[in-house]
Amino acid sequence: MNVETRKRIGRLMIALIGVSVFIIIIYFILVKLLPLVIIVVLSSLFQKPIRLLELKWHCSRLTATILTFLISLSSIIVGSSFIIAYLVDGLLGALTKFPEFAERLAGQSKHFIQYTTERLHFSIENTMRIYNINLTNLFDGLIDQLTSFLIDTSKQLTDLLLPLLSQTIQLTSTSLIVMIAVFLLSRDWPRYQSKLRQFIPVKVQILSQDLSLHFIKNIQHYIRAQSIVSFVTACILFIGFLILQISNSFGLALLIGFLDLIPFIGIGLVLWPWLIYKMVVGHYQFAILLIVLYGIAVIMRQFLEPKLLAKEMGLNSLIVILIGYSCYSLFGVLGILSTPFILITLQSLRASGIIHKFYHYILTGTFQT
Repeated sequence: MNVETRKRIGRLMIALIGVSVFIIIIYFILVKLLPLVIIVVLSSLFQKPIRLLELKWHCSRLTATILTFLISLSSIIVGSSFIIAYLVDGLLGALTKFPEFAERLAGQSKHFIQYTTERLHFSIENTMRIYNINLTNLFDGLIDQLTSFLIDTSKQLTDLLLPLLSQTIQLTSTSLIVMIAVFLLSRDWPRYQSKLRQFIPVKVQILSQDLSLHFIKNIQHYIRAQSIVSFVTACILFIGFLILQISNSFGLALLIGFLDLIPFIGIGLVLWPWLIYKMVVGHYQFAILLIVLYGIAVIMRQFLEPKLLAKEMGLNSLIVILIGYSCYSLFGVLGILSTPFILITLQSLRASGIIHKFYHYILTGTFQT
């Protein structure tokens, strides 16, 4: 092995160690300092509208930041209100049909209870007659067991509710802190940015700026691809709901299409409970048609998503499928949720030329500018 080869192997080891340390740092930040990541990301997203308001309306940065916050919060509140109102309307519509289902279920339950009670009473009488069991002692033992069961159940419920209450309070306080921190960081973003540049080398600044630009661009491409897939899913559901003669088909399809944007939730969150309900009440034909509609929507999504991601982000469809399958096989549900982030990161590294620069460093010992 000559000297140049040994140097290349040494530089390769240095590069691998550097990448490993970087991955560990990113993992630590995402797991332990997630609120800080959310604060920085939201503050960076607010910079463009804040600058736009400063230029268009000639207002101070504080005023532009307040307006941006008010517009964003108003949009979230209005959108959430529409979704909640639609869900409440759908729930009230389901409750109007519930008495018929409840009456049928009550009749079947009554018949089952009567039959079971008669059989149980007959079995108890025979058992007590055969083994000469004292009824008073038996009831005392049952009451003691019931008391112990109720006490244990109460303790378990208390142990379950207290952490849930604590987590709710913690989430509320964390959300308030995040909102305040995002506002303060958004207002003073240029000042913090200029101070940070004083401590970071120029080459690292150029590299990180190029990487962040490609990262944001790829996030936009990913959101666009997912929006197209969700739009196609909503259109399929809308046509299916019209065929099934479901009232308010457009609003329901739009709501399910919006849920389809959320990772690991999808249209099954609405269709599966609906399907089970129709099976229970005996509407088997409607349930079968819902299964067919669900299958068509899922197959179309599985076919379109890799192609659109490949087209929007410049990745090969096979690579997208392999990365998604590998993440699921290695990490399960967490792998599915992290697949978009991994795809966006890999494409950003490739588009910014960082991978090529590392390769050039391993071969020559110098970084390309």
